Formats: sequence, structure tokens, C-alpha cells
Amino acid sequence: MARGRKPQPPELLQLAGSRHVPKRGRQKGRRGAGAATVPPRGAPNWLDAVGKAKWRELHALLTAHGVIDKTDTGLLARYCSTWSRWRAAMAAIREHGEVYSFTDKNGNLQWKRHHESRIASELLRALSDMEQQMGLTPMSRPRIPSNPIGESGSGPPKRNQGLQKYVGGDDEQ
Repeated sequence: MARGRKPQPPELLQLAGSRHVPKRGRQKGRRGAGAATVPPRGAPNWLDAVGKAKWRELHALLTAHGVIDKTDTGLLARYCSTWSRWRAAMAAIREHGEVYSFTDKNGNLQWKRHHESRIASELLRALSDMEQQMGLTPMSRPRIPSNPIGESGSGPPKRNQGLQKYVGGDDEQ
């Protein structure tokens, strides 16, 4: 039985400047002063048109605000693929409805939930988890400060208003 908040990955803790980063997590895969590297621009070939459109939308935004780097492209690709599948499931639900009726062997009218409805619920749960990991929800955004690539300065990184406007939340901090 899990208790409390789900722990954040060490990479996100380090990005947020947390003092609770395990020593092993601080050194893992990072060279130099922890500078972010620019992820590849192109969407993976296996994404469909809807997934590629979501990739272009999020990749440009998250890269510009320093939220993702090369190591996060797998997560972004999974998010875009899941987004595309969720959109397809929602289109099927709009076309056929959430439930369907049938007559059982006794002649009674029965109602069942469409498979697409179950699939959409599972995909929505997966999207929500990935959005929290990437800082795309109002609750997870304060824990992930954005630091645009190329921006340097002393002190903790500032929250970027552009990311806030895209994903919602209050503009004051």
C-alpha cells in the first residue's frame, strides 16, 4: 500500500534545484555543469499525423523553455503516441456513443460499455501521469522551473510565463 506523494525522478529533482537529489542521481548521465542539451527536432517516423502534430507543438515549447533535453525525447514520443490513440478513441466514442445495447439470450435488453470507452479511460490516465512528469499540469509546474537554453544567470531559474500561458495556471508567482 503506497503512502504519500509519488516520488519524483532524480533528474526532475536536480532540474528543480532540490536539495533532496540522491548523490547517485546527481552524477547519472550528466557531464559538465548539468547544461541541458538540445533534443533532436524531428518527430519519430513511427508517429502518425496527429502524434507528429502534437510533437511539433510540445517539442518547440518545452525545448524553448528548457524543460526537456535529449534524454526526454522518449517520454515525449510516448506522450504524443498516447495522445494520438486517445484522440482516435474519443472520435470512436463520439461516433458510436459510450454504451451500446444488445438483447441477451432471454430476450432482455442489456447495455454494455464500448471497448473504446475503456481504452480512452486508460489512455487518459497514462496521459495524466506523463503530463505530471513533464510539468504540464498546474500542480507539477511549480516543481519544474523552466530555464530557457542559452539563458544564464545567478540564482535559481525563473518560471517562464510562456509555458504557464500554454498549459494554464496563475500568472502571478
